[in-house]
Amino acid sequence: MSIVIERYEEFTSRIANETIGHVYPEKITEVEIHGLGEGVGLMSSIARGHLTFESGREETVIVKCVARTENSKLSKGLNFYKNEVNFYLHLAQQTPIRIPRCLYASVDPVTQDFLLVLEDLGDEKAGDQLQGCTEKERLVAFSRAAELHATFWGRAAEFDWLNYQVDMKTILFRRDRILRPGIEPTIERFPDYFSGDRADIVRKIGDQYIDLFLHAMGGEPTIIHGDYRVDNVFLTGSPDDPDIIA
Repeated sequence: MSIVIERYEEFTSRIANETIGHVYPEKITEVEIHGLGEGVGLMSSIARGHLTFESGREETVIVKCVARTENSKLSKGLNFYKNEVNFYLHLAQQTPIRIPRCLYASVDPVTQDFLLVLEDLGDEKAGDQLQGCTEKERLVAFSRAAELHATFWGRAAEFDWLNYQVDMKTILFRRDRILRPGIEPTIERFPDYFSGDRADIVRKIGDQYIDLFLHAMGGEPTIIHGDYRVDNVFLTGSPDDPDIIA
């Protein structure tokens, strides 16, 4: 039976045993859940689960579920939760970039409520978008992205659950709920960046979004990360031999 939750506080010892109990050799007797903040999960609610086992041994995991903010409507409109769960279910084992180990993944196909339980990488160093990264870290990130694209190049048709990324409902959602509402406020707030005919060009992009999007999707398909930025990865290894977890 598929198990999903609406709030991470629902991740009790009973739910933990039913979803990830098979991973461990002993029963989980207690779960303490501590939210990591909406700003950390951005499009999701994210928390750290402190597990206690029958022997007294302790371990931590990361628990993700739907955002408690308006972000949840945006995420569902973009099929964000379906994407993430299906990635861990169907693509994770083939992905050349190191990722957190997935202990459990499930999503309700109707409501898009979901539950992800992941390996806790809390001891790793998270990237900082303001601080940036070194040249070697940047080159590694580009190399890993290229490996990801090469692994799935021309294979997107193998994964029929990706089809909803290019259906008209999702395309219109991107245009009407994300792009168009932000055009005029952005032009008004940052006029110095829209000199000459730039504002008109941006408006035309909004008007011609569907044609531009379909044209951009007309090439050889592959799988991309979708949110590849320095503050959404862990920087690992040494300064001379860095790597990333994404």
